[in-house]
Amino acid sequence: MEKELDKPANNAMVTPLDEETASRILGAIQSLRYGAVEVTVHDARVVQIDRKERIRVDKRR
Repeated sequence: MEKELDKPANNAMVTPLDEETASRILGAIQSLRYGAVEVTVHDARVVQIDRKERIRVDKRR
């Protein structure tokens, strides 16, 4: 059974993700230890990838 999230909306365009964009998104995720990656999409195309990194400071001193 297909998950509801895997199905596009009735009026949604399905645009394949090109290899370079997919690689950039995965690279942003893989290089994080703590943080978030946000992907902005306009007209079914990735237009921006934001990477927010948190740096943990050891306060045990």
